[in-house]
Amino acid sequence: MSKWTALTVVLVLVGMVHSAMGAGEVVKLVEKPDVSGGNDYYVGNREPLLASPFVKLPIGAIEPQGWVRKQLELEADGFTGHLTEISKFLKKENNAWLSSEGVGDFPWEEMPYWLKGFGDLGYILGNERIIKEAKIWIEGFLGSQREDGYFGPRANLRGAHGPGGGCRTPESWWLMYKDSDQWKPVAGASGYGVEKNKYNRVTFDAVETDGLRLEVELQKEYSGGILEWRVF
Repeated sequence: MSKWTALTVVLVLVGMVHSAMGAGEVVKLVEKPDVSGGNDYYVGNREPLLASPFVKLPIGAIEPQGWVRKQLELEADGFTGHLTEISKFLKKENNAWLSSEGVGDFPWEEMPYWLKGFGDLGYILGNERIIKEAKIWIEGFLGSQREDGYFGPRANLRGAHGPGGGCRTPESWWLMYKDSDQWKPVAGASGYGVEKNKYNRVTFDAVETDGLRLEVELQKEYSGGILEWRVF
């Protein structure tokens, strides 16, 4: 049922596009967009990362209408749009994010998490009140930029865990493949490296499967993650 539903949606969308095109133009279905030529208009993944088949459009490129716009207006008039009035993390007095030296109170990540959605909301709706408030915070933390490019609270350079904060490369990881309804480790693995900011290659005995996944063990008391993985 899901397959037919998806197919119907595709055909409807194609029909809509074709109706707006000239008689000599052709619409084709492809498995995925061609990314070999890169993108000259928007910033995307750079080598050695794989090119992304889709790129997020800049804020404001699409203007919401109808139900979606109403929901965004409710956010602007509600909790998101007025968080500065109730959150201790957004008090401007002695706030580390607004300090030209990057020192002060509340240096952790609550503010930037909020600001990303708050600022986008303002620009999407053209809400001058929100845009003005967002600029105070954006210009504030950018004003603390050092010669080496770092900006923001200096406490995040040190943190409770020293340089790098609380994030580290994994302690170990391994590759699993799906065998019927069970996940099993691949055989003949050549070794699982944990070097930072590079691909750590592993070879293994060939398997026939419809699923692969990574399992990761983090270093004790640290968070961590994997930026990208590829299978050949």
